[in-house]
Amino acid sequence: MEWQTIDIAPKDGTRILLFDKDRRPDTLIARFRHGRWWGDATKSGYSILWHDCTHWMPLPNPPT
Repeated sequence: MEWQTIDIAPKDGTRILLFDKDRRPDTLIARFRHGRWWGDATKSGYSILWHDCTHWMPLPNPPT
């Protein structure tokens, strides 16, 4: 898997790994919905990301 620029990230609701230079940790699991990036930040749902995500990559397959 290679990091790719955010401009070609899927915007169909697929969960992906994002790189955000302004957030710690620098990588986030997120998806694009309703015109914004939403991150897996809470147990009850998603929080909107207000950061500058610049790169993405697909999530790896889970262990077997």
